[in-house]
Amino acid sequence: MRVGILLFDEVEELDFVGPLEVFGVTSKLVQSLVILTLSKDGKPITGRYGLKVQPDHSFTDCPTLDLLIVPGGKGARERGREEGEHHGEDEDLGGGAEAPDRGERKVLRNRPR
Repeated sequence: MRVGILLFDEVEELDFVGPLEVFGVTSKLVQSLVILTLSKDGKPITGRYGLKVQPDHSFTDCPTLDLLIVPGGKGARERGREEGEHHGEDEDLGGGAEAPDRGERKVLRNRPR
């Protein structure tokens, strides 16, 4: 199973580090579990409180995921308001990151609807 954690500027650090730790511990028990991070362009992001993180992948080079974790928190909510929240098939994933077209990209191919 491959789990991806979406990262974007102003993401709440605890909202992605907590799940990373939980899945990280689980991956020690379940060898087939792989955890990776991704951002829209694969460039480093800066969290709400200044933590800088280099994602493992961009939307274009990310392998197919079984589960995508989209962190919440104040940073994500503020970005959504700034950029006009909308809820649809390819909704904004926070920080200006939009879901890649499922026909072109592999990232969200098997996401639940």
